[in-house]
Amino acid sequence: DDANSLLQQAGLVDPELTKTAYELVGGHPQALRWFSILARDQHVPVADVVTSFRGLKQKNYTQEQFRHRISEELLDRVHARLTAVAKEFLAAGAIFRNAPSFEAILAVADLREDTAQDARAQVLNYFLAQASKLNAPHTFHPLVREYCAHHAPQGSEDSIRRHLAAAVWWAKQHPIDKLDPRVGIEQHFHLVAAGEEEAARKLKEQLLPILNDVGRLAR
Repeated sequence: DDANSLLQQAGLVDPELTKTAYELVGGHPQALRWFSILARDQHVPVADVVTSFRGLKQKNYTQEQFRHRISEELLDRVHARLTAVAKEFLAAGAIFRNAPSFEAILAVADLREDTAQDARAQVLNYFLAQASKLNAPHTFHPLVREYCAHHAPQGSEDSIRRHLAAAVWWAKQHPIDKLDPRVGIEQHFHLVAAGEEEAARKLKEQLLPILNDVGRLAR
């Protein structure tokens, strides 16, 4: 029912066409969400989109490869509709391992707050992230994270810049004169991803005694 509703909002009122679209994306819920916005936003007849994906399905993919491939095809189309600022907001949010706050994404994207809020609205409206409110965690679908990582692979200038900014943001989350091990682990992850090996090594040396103590307390 949810799938039918999404597709009908996109302009698929023909039951047979709706069924075909559903089958083409293997019923993948996230792919259906992206599929549903293409016609609405690009003003492309949904039948044309369905036809283009039919050709894709004829190739010799396994079912899992096909679902992943078609998600990429949809993501390419959706991503192309984002503004440059929304693309930066998306890329900044997708580098975090756990659902980041708006504040964290803002720090990494280095945007003005009003600009970032507009970008956030577009990213949410395009089903690229989910968040119940501004100060709630922002969840990015694994396929979105993979897509962003592919376009800015680890070691690239953009990836290094974002991971460094994330490491700096995490460093500011420690209580005064104290290391929070949970914060430190995330900070360490971004330092490693940014290629800051020496800084990562020093942080690890500081964290190990704390983590050992926490382990002893847990036992």
